[in-house]
Amino acid sequence: MLRAFAFVDIGHPVVAWGAYRGVLVSANAEYLPPHCPISMMFAGIVLNNNHVRLHNELLIEKHRQIYFPHCNSRLTGMYFFEQLTTAENAYTWGGHFSAEYLAEFEISPSSSFSRHDANWITHAPLERNGKIKNEDWISKYWSGEAFPNKPPVWELIIQGRAVILGTELRNRAYMNISKNYPESVSILEVSRIAAHIGSDLGHVSAWGVRNEEGYINLAFYLDMRDADNPEFLKRVGSYDGPRNYKDIAVGGDFFRVPDFREFSCEFLVSESVSDEFLFSVHRNA
Repeated sequence: MLRAFAFVDIGHPVVAWGAYRGVLVSANAEYLPPHCPISMMFAGIVLNNNHVRLHNELLIEKHRQIYFPHCNSRLTGMYFFEQLTTAENAYTWGGHFSAEYLAEFEISPSSSFSRHDANWITHAPLERNGKIKNEDWISKYWSGEAFPNKPPVWELIIQGRAVILGTELRNRAYMNISKNYPESVSILEVSRIAAHIGSDLGHVSAWGVRNEEGYINLAFYLDMRDADNPEFLKRVGSYDGPRNYKDIAVGGDFFRVPDFREFSCEFLVSESVSDEFLFSVHRNA
């Protein structure tokens, strides 16, 4: 069983929700392009209006699609480090790359991964405006080549599922959710149980839908496909593991899903960026 390390920004309620469920799910785990969610990383770029990084990531993705289609996409994958020491070296990246967000994971055997040296991204030659200066190095990144004259920072881009090991980070994630969405702890507990018995019920993912005006609406949705699944309901009924009965009782016969609308946004993609290229954006039929 493959074990790896990742930084989980449980300060963000959407991420905290997934962390407490205990199983992280990549964008392409259940859905195939072009009708699939986008990764939390990609959603964060959009929500933070980071136009420069969006430009760079789309350029890197274009190279993958043309020359390395067998590699997992940075726009839909999840990022992990092979070794704890390698993950700890990422503290210098700042932001949520800190010890308080670092966790160990067990990667599902059914997951796929591609392995790349993150140094190519960190030390990419950039213009003064932050955009990629030349593209010569991108193929070296996707081919898995080590960056010269520096210790490799191997990152795994994973499509599939990963289980968080330990409870410390998950407990802190729970505190975030129970504080900000106290009326949603019942569905949160059901979601945790669902993850334990192999269901994606309650998993939150980011979807982008292009509207008639050409804008893309980005929002977060709970996966409720198993809510009426007799087989799932049977497994829930026979589940004999720990339950938070106090939380399950919140709301009585009704439950309230978390309101993540504050993290939604609407944005316009240049006409030069076709849906075929921006494949990870879910399109209306």
